[in-house]
Amino acid sequence: MRLKFPNKCINESQTGIHAISRSTKMNSMFYCRECVPITNNNYIGKTSFTKIRFDPSSLKVTGDDYTFSKRINDNFVPYATAGDCFSLSYCPQGSFSIDLNGTGFAVSNKTHWNKYGNRASVKILIEKNYTRIYGICGGYCGKCTPFRKTGLILMIDTS
Repeated sequence: MRLKFPNKCINESQTGIHAISRSTKMNSMFYCRECVPITNNNYIGKTSFTKIRFDPSSLKVTGDDYTFSKRINDNFVPYATAGDCFSLSYCPQGSFSIDLNGTGFAVSNKTHWNKYGNRASVKILIEKNYTRIYGICGGYCGKCTPFRKTGLILMIDTS
């Protein structure tokens, strides 16, 4: 039987696991310097996760389940997602981190991130056999998120 809301969760192995959409942009959209605050934007937020929920049959993470998370400011940001409205100059400021080290799980190498928005860029760093992943994403209102069709998929960590 497939559950509408999967009931399996895993603990993140360290604190500081986050998803951030930055709240500043450039005075000039063509350079990476001199920030000014953005106000009244649904895009801004920071979320810290202590557990993530996943479907045990597909191992797909439910990125927008905020049950075991804390909104640090403004809006919730989905798990493994980041973005900003910073600059056209490809200097992204949004970030996310995933740390599954010691949980028995890793992010599947079938998981990919797409970029969305204006002049969006994505930088993904994979460490410790896919148990630690860092992403830096943004644009002139751009973001990255796990590929919508497949989402973020886990695998058993064999290391």
